Amino acid sequence: MIPISLTLEGLYSYQDRQTISFDTLIEAGLFGIFGKVGSGKSSLLEAISFALYGETERLNAKDNRAYNMMNLKSNRSIIDFEFYNFEEKKYRVFREFKRNSKRFEDVKRTEAVFYEWTDEKWKPLDHVNAEEIVGLSYENFKRTIIIPQGKFKEFIELGGTARTKMMQELFGLERYDLADKVRRLYLSNKESLDRLEGSLQAYEITTVEHIKESERIWQEEATKYEQQSKLFVFENELLQQLKVVKETFEEFLKLQVKLESLEGLEPSILREEEDLALYERVEKNFRQALSEFKNIEERKAKFEKDRQLANDFCQQYEKELQEATLLLQQWEPAYKNIESDKKQVFELGLIATITRAQEEIAKCVSRLEKGEPLVKQCQEGIDVVEKSLLSKRNELKEKKSKRISTAVLLEVGQWFSEKNRLETQVIHEREKCNATQEKIKGITAERNIYELEEKTWRESLNDKSNLLKKKEEQLVQQKNQLEVAQQLSQYTSALHDGVACPLCGSLEHPHIANHGDVSEELMKNQQELQNHKVLMDAHTKVEREMESISERIRLYEVQYNELIESVKKLEVQLEVHNKLFSWGDFNKDDEVGYQTTRTAAALLEKEVETLENSIEIEQENKEKLEKKKELFEKELDKIRKEELEWQMQIQAFQKQLDVLKWEDYKTQTAVEIEESRAFLEANIQNIEKEYQKALTDIADLQPKLASQKALLEKIRVDSELLQQQRESLEHKVNSLLEVEGFGTINEVEDILKKTINTVESRSRIQTFKIELGTLRNGVQTLKEKLAITNYDEAVFKNQESKVKELELSVKQTGERSIQLKTTLDRLKEEFERKKELLLEQDRLQKRAANIQVMSNMFKASGFVNYVSAIYLKNLCERANTRFHRLTKNQLSLQLNESNDFEILDYLNNGKTRSVKTLSGGQSFQVSLSLALALAESVQSLSKSNRNFFFIDEGFGTQDSESVDIVFETLQNLHKENRIVGIISHVEELQERIPVSLTVIKDPEKGSVIQKSYEL
Repeated sequence: MIPISLTLEGLYSYQDRQTISFDTLIEAGLFGIFGKVGSGKSSLLEAISFALYGETERLNAKDNRAYNMMNLKSNRSIIDFEFYNFEEKKYRVFREFKRNSKRFEDVKRTEAVFYEWTDEKWKPLDHVNAEEIVGLSYENFKRTIIIPQGKFKEFIELGGTARTKMMQELFGLERYDLADKVRRLYLSNKESLDRLEGSLQAYEITTVEHIKESERIWQEEATKYEQQSKLFVFENELLQQLKVVKETFEEFLKLQVKLESLEGLEPSILREEEDLALYERVEKNFRQALSEFKNIEERKAKFEKDRQLANDFCQQYEKELQEATLLLQQWEPAYKNIESDKKQVFELGLIATITRAQEEIAKCVSRLEKGEPLVKQCQEGIDVVEKSLLSKRNELKEKKSKRISTAVLLEVGQWFSEKNRLETQVIHEREKCNATQEKIKGITAERNIYELEEKTWRESLNDKSNLLKKKEEQLVQQKNQLEVAQQLSQYTSALHDGVACPLCGSLEHPHIANHGDVSEELMKNQQELQNHKVLMDAHTKVEREMESISERIRLYEVQYNELIESVKKLEVQLEVHNKLFSWGDFNKDDEVGYQTTRTAAALLEKEVETLENSIEIEQENKEKLEKKKELFEKELDKIRKEELEWQMQIQAFQKQLDVLKWEDYKTQTAVEIEESRAFLEANIQNIEKEYQKALTDIADLQPKLASQKALLEKIRVDSELLQQQRESLEHKVNSLLEVEGFGTINEVEDILKKTINTVESRSRIQTFKIELGTLRNGVQTLKEKLAITNYDEAVFKNQESKVKELELSVKQTGERSIQLKTTLDRLKEEFERKKELLLEQDRLQKRAANIQVMSNMFKASGFVNYVSAIYLKNLCERANTRFHRLTKNQLSLQLNESNDFEILDYLNNGKTRSVKTLSGGQSFQVSLSLALALAESVQSLSKSNRNFFFIDEGFGTQDSESVDIVFETLQNLHKENRIVGIISHVEELQERIPVSLTVIKDPEKGSVIQKSYEL
């Protein structure tokens, strides 16, 4: 996680809104947050943790957290935090508290809102799960990213179970917790094995012997089936021949019966044929004539109905036409005078308009009388403002002539600021030089304890080291010789004739060597080796101490030379800066005089600004008055123009009067004139309406009446023609009746009423004739066949019985053969299946053994603990790279058999001791080393280019030398692209970290953040 910005308001000691942009701090790589105890430094980290997780170290939910976190002088608390997560995605979280205006202790906490930066805007998320976004739980966040006060040593002091759980969460070790998966594998395999054993029980009798016996029985039954089948085929052929004869005889009897039945129906079919012929002849000759008779009668009835309807319409239209003609005669005189009335309507409209125009002219005169005094009043105000402006402009001109250039004042001020900065830096650098000299003297005194020459100490120690190594080699060689002698002595004492020699294998031992007992010499040699090891360890310790001392002296000498060079450069810069002073109105040694002049210039600037503002206001007032005057004048001109337009309109309308006179209507109002005009106009419209209606009605009725009269004439003509057609048709029908031999038309109608289906009847008659002929031919043919072959029912029955018995026997034998063959095939399949099941059983049993091995390995999170131990060992190795340097190779961190941390103390022969025995400063050193290693390991999983880490304690427990080493360690982290933030009240650290924030607690404003890079 990389922070972008943090905004606080009303939180703890932060009363006013404070915003931190981390861009410059992140760019520096190593930065600090400094301030006195209680200034509010740690509150910044707590705000970040609370913004993300809603949790704090100081307070929990039961502590009325919202009230206690809010500043007592504030009514609202805000935390607004922006950051990049491990995926380089930009997020923002916003939290807010509000105090109840009626109850001071009641502080409501609103829900947090998380945002993601997408498409160049903040998009709110539908959850507040910081762990999903950051990739760490709250507990692990405060162990790897932001370590709050009092929690720095927590990781070291965690128990084994808690530490394993933490490693599991941080590094995703749950993927190694396979116990549940192994258990499921075991159960699944056991279930398969049980199911397989149950399946094998069904195949216990399935053996090779059983299969061979079943195959023998099947072969015997199959041979029997083949013999019976051949006999059945022969006898069945004889039966089939008898069946043919029987079927022929039976067919003859059946056809004979059917023929007799049809011959009985033949007379009725012949009668039906005669009726059909009569029906078809009558329908052909009379059906069309009867249809035409019916059509003529229907048309005759319709003509009569149409004639009556047309006659009624003629009477109605004649009556309406008489009424419309009478109305037209009544309205015609009034309609002839209508143009004169319209002229009066037009002139009444002109007179009404003239009357309204005179009323508008009166209004214009009244408005002019009110507006002219207002214009005069505005002009007087303008004159007063112009006099005031003239006076103030003269005063402003006089004050501006006394001004000093702001650019000059700014340049002189910058010159004095730079001079003070350089002088302060020179003093600080000289103090650092003196402090570094003192440190070099102190370290030199440590070196003098070992009484070694400054230039030759390394050669002296190397010579001594070589002597000690040679001595050790001699002792080891002596030990090897003694051990060989002791072993040979044991061999010789065990040699006896007839027993093989363990070295050469011989059974005879004529010359056995005599080796004395060397146990005492061997013990003496071992003691000398132990004593020599103590000497070598002590020598190694001296070498390490001298290397450390030499390196420290070298570093401080380099630092001293750099400081001396820095002082010289600053003095040169100061000298050059003094030469740059070129302002004759000021003295470079009199900064107080400059400040006095600057203050006076500032007062003069305020007076000028006040006058300019006053002039600007006066000018605005003048412009407002001028605009107001211009507005009034425009309005008066508009009124005068309007009055003139009304006068011209009156003159124009009076000239248009012809029928009426204006003088007759002077006493009437425009409303009264309009009412007269409206009445006259309504009367004209009514006359026009009634006259036009009468004309329209006459024009509509005349063609309608003519149309109906024409229709009556057409109906009369059509009726006469229809009567002629009817008479002609009657003559034609009478002639046909006489020809066909019918007395009346009723006889014909009775025949046609039968509605015979001629097609169906003819088809039925034809089918009967064909069927009768076919039967007669069939009976004759069968008679001829039966005359050749005789049919004997007894012989047929006997053969049929014999074939049925053979068929049953063949069927039973075949079924037994099929059953036996099916059983045999099933036994063979089961035997193959049994072999497959036995192979699968063997595989599952081997798998069960392997799963048991895995179960033992993963039981009780054993494998997770094993992997966790590997991660912890790697963590120790990473931490020791820094811890060794911080402790000058005196201490080392390792894991014991219980996976708990312990210390290797090289000052005490590399013996181990508990981490709880470390001093406060040493605890900080090992905690810092572990925390840095843990943060690197966890953050490396995110594959981020930059990693962030915050430390909030511990530097106060370190001496100045340890602080130097810690500071150097932190600087190296910056080179490794690590970003480290430090919270401390140690002033020495603040001097070494150029980019920092300083938190100052103001009695009135609360905590205020100052930025070193903006001062």
